[in-house]
Amino acid sequence: MSVIKGKISGIHHVGFVVSNIEKSIEFYRELGFKVRMRWIEHPEECALGLGVPGAEIELVSLEGYQVYLELIQYLKSTGDSGALPANRIGAGHFSIETDDICALYSRLQNRGMKFASEITHYPTASWVHLIDPDGIRVELIEMHE
Repeated sequence: MSVIKGKISGIHHVGFVVSNIEKSIEFYRELGFKVRMRWIEHPEECALGLGVPGAEIELVSLEGYQVYLELIQYLKSTGDSGALPANRIGAGHFSIETDDICALYSRLQNRGMKFASEITHYPTASWVHLIDPDGIRVELIEMHE
């Protein structure tokens, strides 16, 4: 029997580049995420690990719902600003499941959070895209039996 080496065991984290790490931490805390770790990587590390010479980044690892969410703010060598439109190649989202999308939507809307649309209802699921401070889409979804 052969042993397979290098097999994939799961997803460790999902990461996004943000413009203001403090605003983003506040946003994701509202969704129930907690700060796990926070650190800075200097130009030498960024050149080696990211292939971005001269960059310096601040990172925060958030934990919630059995996933790690990594937020990255470039302190030096920042890229273009502005969110990718939903239909742009490379644009993405992640999804958070809820047991009552209407209640969650109402609560977040009352806190001034921005949505891409009203809730969409289908027989199998109801969903809506919440927009974070940098335009990253967070899908809220309620699955129906």
